[in-house]
Amino acid sequence: MIKKVIESNEKYHSSRAISASGLKAIHNKSVYHFINQKPYTSDAYQLGTAIHTLVLEPHLFDEQVKFYDKIDGRTAEGKEQKKLVEKWQEEGKLVFPETDREMFTIIKDNFDNNPTASKYAKGDVELSHYVEDFQGVYLRIRPDVINYDEGFISDIKTCRSNTPKAFRNDIYKYGYHIQATLYCDALGIDPSRFIFQAIETNHPYSVQCYRLSEDMIERGRIDYENAIIQWREYLDTGEAPLYNWDFMDEEGVIIL
Repeated sequence: MIKKVIESNEKYHSSRAISASGLKAIHNKSVYHFINQKPYTSDAYQLGTAIHTLVLEPHLFDEQVKFYDKIDGRTAEGKEQKKLVEKWQEEGKLVFPETDREMFTIIKDNFDNNPTASKYAKGDVELSHYVEDFQGVYLRIRPDVINYDEGFISDIKTCRSNTPKAFRNDIYKYGYHIQATLYCDALGIDPSRFIFQAIETNHPYSVQCYRLSEDMIERGRIDYENAIIQWREYLDTGEAPLYNWDFMDEEGVIIL
């Protein structure tokens, strides 16, 4: 059974269900690393979140993204500006220097003027899905965009370079193939209809759409199924081995 819910991002991430991000963490390292990971943020993550809002939820951009002028802490005006920036950050706003505003403008224009990107931005945005029993686990999924009428899922990915070679490397490096096949298999969408919208964060901020080959789809399916097996074993036993490896001696020493 699949439950669809309109809810905040914070509510979604508070669920006990395993997510694609969790399974990617298990695949890339181990269950131990996943259950002990700390909340993560970075400048790249903040930028990606802002761009996501810009192209998929533009009506929220001015509310969630704030810009500040260069701060001179020696002046009264600069001190007030610094207090305002700190207030925005405490409120969870995404804060950028005024010099970045032009970048966002160009990205929005490039996205809107790309007919393929615009086509795959139409649908339900950030709709949470909960799958009660997917291969024996409680699963949560929150696609950037899902369009059941047209039968596709799309996902915004920011990257330094969106050339085919560079983005293919990103897919394997960050486990995007796991996310794509998991989302589609769990929600009944053809995996060849999962569209990545790769947006460069460097000039000229181009936008290129990608989908997975059959080989990459199969690789993603194998990888998420192996991660689910490890997660189920942890739920059943409470044990979180550091690494899952084919060859290990009786003392737990891994043989490479």
